Amino acid sequence: MNITPDTNIRIMKCPLKLDNKNQITFSTASAQETYFKSLPYLEVDGSYYQRKDGSIYYPDNFDDLLQYNYVMYQNENYSNKWFYAFITDIEYISDNCTRLEIATDVFQTWQFDIQYKSSFVVREHTNDDTIGKNLVEEGLDTGELIVGTTIEDYSGYNITSAWACVLCDYDPKENIQYSGILPISGSTFGSKIYLFTYDNGDTQGYGGIRDLNRFISYVNSNKGADNIKAIFMLPNAAVDSTKLQTVDMGLSSNNFKYNTVRGGSTGAYLYGTQPVPRSTSYTDYTPKNNKCFVYPYAFLRVSNNVGNVLDYRWEDFAAGTVPSFKQYLTPCVGCSGMLVPQNYKGITENVDESLPLGKYPVTSWSADAYTNWLTQNAVNRPLSFVNSLIGLGGTAASTATATPKTGNTIGSGILQAETSMASTISQDIGNMHSASLAPNITQGTNNGDVLFAAGGNGFLFQYMRVKTEYLKIIDNYFTMFGYKTNLLKVPNITGRSNWNYVETRNINLLGNIPNQDLETIKNMFNSGITLWHTTTYFLDYSQTNSIVS
Repeated sequence: MNITPDTNIRIMKCPLKLDNKNQITFSTASAQETYFKSLPYLEVDGSYYQRKDGSIYYPDNFDDLLQYNYVMYQNENYSNKWFYAFITDIEYISDNCTRLEIATDVFQTWQFDIQYKSSFVVREHTNDDTIGKNLVEEGLDTGELIVGTTIEDYSGYNITSAWACVLCDYDPKENIQYSGILPISGSTFGSKIYLFTYDNGDTQGYGGIRDLNRFISYVNSNKGADNIKAIFMLPNAAVDSTKLQTVDMGLSSNNFKYNTVRGGSTGAYLYGTQPVPRSTSYTDYTPKNNKCFVYPYAFLRVSNNVGNVLDYRWEDFAAGTVPSFKQYLTPCVGCSGMLVPQNYKGITENVDESLPLGKYPVTSWSADAYTNWLTQNAVNRPLSFVNSLIGLGGTAASTATATPKTGNTIGSGILQAETSMASTISQDIGNMHSASLAPNITQGTNNGDVLFAAGGNGFLFQYMRVKTEYLKIIDNYFTMFGYKTNLLKVPNITGRSNWNYVETRNINLLGNIPNQDLETIKNMFNSGITLWHTTTYFLDYSQTNSIVS
């Protein structure tokens, strides 16, 4: 049986390369054929059967064929299927005959026969680029981070809004000794709290440090310095203003006012909630890929300015909410505060990842040792009591004041008691003289905090980000190669407007495809391949690559 030669062969100039790193997808075989027939070509009609991965003898000069790199052929007597192949070698046979070695472009030849099955996808272009949806670590170099935006929360904490607090067992207004337990905002006190504004007072001579000094002097003169247990600084934010009561002593001279706090609250005081809107843009660059807005490329860093720093990931706050932090405070010496992230990592109040407030200063205060000694002890007190009095400075609690006065702490001396009355009286008189010469007793210790003095107590919210240079590098990398996925799934062959990158491990494919060609296709995906969906923008990464439905 004689077969009439009827094989169609086109030798073309094609943008596809033999390395198979980039391929073109088509919606139909007809669209594929139309595209390849639109390329510059040389045509051979009426040839005999063209073998797959064989040779083509073309009647033309060797030099004229060097610029051609691709072949499409159709053995029309056997099938209407077009085969696509790369020209792998060109060999001179004679002046009018050149041999072309070809290798099948297995993707173009079989792309409509490939059946994609669930496989381990290493990376690909996602079909859902919602911020926070793609969090697999990339391991990319982010360089040194910088601060983009800063939110400072100092208003309720710093030196301009603070109380000077005195813990004292004596109530000067009622002229009584206080005894009992006073619960205030989660703290329990065995002494009463007296609050003074941390300022110089008003034009009438009341308030601030003036009243504090007069209060201390009044207590020292009437009941003695040991009634004052502590003086410390406290932010206004730590005290519920609705529980304050102002007291005016009403003295004819050296009058002073103070505030007291009504007790009854057993829980920490909720000062407020600080919202921190998410970071969804950069001022100097607009990323194409939303993974640039998640950790480690962008995150929130919070500091209490005294060495405690925590990083919070935007994507770990509940979706659809504005990230926020509640601020809990409880009054105590040094103050105790806590910044608690809300709806973070699935926890309504994530206390385990809270940040403590920096401690507030405590300080010393002075008392007239001789006046205290005379008032409380007189001349007929036992010498042992005098010994304990002289050691008063070592027993007081650490406290704070706005104008600490430096003094010498007098340690309790060990006096040798005598057995005779004359000796006892002489020592009493001697101790009175020693007390009259003694400097003012300094109570507590001076732990004034330079951060508090500079108005730096509070919390600092910093929007951390990579530098623009690194941001561009990372964004372009995502643009070309998508995101790391590491999932068992059907690969995203389509889903983007212009290209999809796919990289797999041991991809699972089926189809009526010769085994050798099927293995070659698998190796293409396992090595990583970019599938271009528009021939107009082939290899043009400057184009948008939006998600399509």
